[in-house]
Amino acid sequence: MPLGLALTTASQIEAQIRKTTPSSLEESARELQDWKAQLAEFQGLVPKQATLDALRQTDVPAEERKVKKEEERLAAATGAAERVSVGRVRGR
Repeated sequence: MPLGLALTTASQIEAQIRKTTPSSLEESARELQDWKAQLAEFQGLVPKQATLDALRQTDVPAEERKVKKEEERLAAATGAAERVSVGRVRGR
């Protein structure tokens, strides 16, 4: 490591040590707890995201196909019912 880089690194470390006070340590500890809480929250969302992805990719399209088939059956049944109804009206 070049001497200049070593001196810069050493001076940066010394500056950080001088900045380390009880209040800054307490603040860092609070920030760490906040980050841990945020991490736990995000980790809790992972299974929910997996469920959402499965719904969007698999379940919803499958249900949409079922609905389309039922709509087609309904249209055919409605057409047949109308033809029968018209036939009865004409037959009277």
